[in-house]
Amino acid sequence: MKYAAATIVLLFASLAVAQEVKHAPTIEQCQADANLWSVQSLEETDRLSVLTLEARWKEMYDCKRLDSSRDQRSVYEMVMHNSISDQEVRMVHFLERHHEWDQFVVEDAAGKR
Repeated sequence: MKYAAATIVLLFASLAVAQEVKHAPTIEQCQADANLWSVQSLEETDRLSVLTLEARWKEMYDCKRLDSSRDQRSVYEMVMHNSISDQEVRMVHFLERHHEWDQFVVEDAAGKR
């Protein structure tokens, strides 16, 4: 009986967490994040996971659509570019570490895309 009650409590707790709604960032939050992220060092960025880099890109994409300030839009675009570039470098390193880069090159040359 104790296990059944504990299971039910955990089930409802997990459902509550799973239904968390992500709200769009405010312009103020967008500007603060973009300005912070645009000046981070390579060492700081290297400590971030690929999923964090992806989340940054998504946030900056939303911010670019939200904030019409021309100067700020260029900062959003720079952070987006850097996030994608960092992810791509990591993917290439992964392919090289696992000796799959050569296979990728062969298949690409054969038109497999």
